[in-house]
Amino acid sequence: MNRTLIIAILLLPLLAWAQTKPTAPLPPEESKARLQQLGDSLRKYDYFDYLDRYGWIIVSVRSDDNAKKAWPNRFGIIDDFGRQILPCEYSDIRFQEHSDLIFVMKDSLLGFMNRQLEWVIPPKYDGRVWYDVEEIDDFFEYGMIVLDMNGKEGVVDSTGREILPCQYDRVRTAGPDLFIIEKRNEKVVGAVNHHGDTVIPFVYNLLYAYNDHYLKAERQDLYGVLSATGQEIIPCKYEMIWGSDMGYFAARQGGKWGVVDSANNVVVPFLYKASYLCFFPKSDIIELVIPGKKVSYSTEKGKFWFLPLTTVS
Repeated sequence: MNRTLIIAILLLPLLAWAQTKPTAPLPPEESKARLQQLGDSLRKYDYFDYLDRYGWIIVSVRSDDNAKKAWPNRFGIIDDFGRQILPCEYSDIRFQEHSDLIFVMKDSLLGFMNRQLEWVIPPKYDGRVWYDVEEIDDFFEYGMIVLDMNGKEGVVDSTGREILPCQYDRVRTAGPDLFIIEKRNEKVVGAVNHHGDTVIPFVYNLLYAYNDHYLKAERQDLYGVLSATGQEIIPCKYEMIWGSDMGYFAARQGGKWGVVDSANNVVVPFLYKASYLCFFPKSDIIELVIPGKKVSYSTEKGKFWFLPLTTVS
């Protein structure tokens, strides 16, 4: 695509964005001059991103001097006037949709800056872990992020405070104060709180958080469900299990599917050979599709019914 056309496309959101600023609109001639100024500035760079909600633009340059390095591009930030906010000295920069913190890689090390360009989380973590992740709008789940240092993972919150030290093989946040920990040498997983105290014992082969309340668990190739406090509310005795936000779980036993609730009551008997099943998140409807039919179960009404498979869109 023609570079001038690309720049023009980039500038279009500026006109809409400028309307939201709490200042009087610029006169037409001044507005035109400003857009020309920004366009001239963008032509100096090899790459540029769209305006964020503050009117900042990520830009980058590539030179012959660093062409053979592991991080050939150098990123910086300019504003909607084309003025430099942050020089092109960094390996990667990304804005976040739900946070004012800026993802910044300095060579291979990752940290986060605030909008005053101060390091909130210093660049001492391994940025290569996150480098190829392009589609994350917000790096902070529950206000925390898992970071890697010297091959070990830990957890840091959005103020830079260390929640868990970087001493674990693998960490995943499973709730506001629950962290799934993998011990690779022992091939087991469990969970700890922010003090590092064990909440779920290290006797499982897999733990997966459905939400803040329930976790799918695997133990010796059989599946069940745990509460966030580590209680095995549905024992690991099923061949497979899938869950919903509403506390109902489709399980397979003896090759056939049924549905159990969070108290391990069977609410749909194990009679169905489903080819696939479908939960509607945050609803009371579960569907199992079997050859030739669709079985729908309403957990609210306590019943299920059959529909022709052709009604499935």
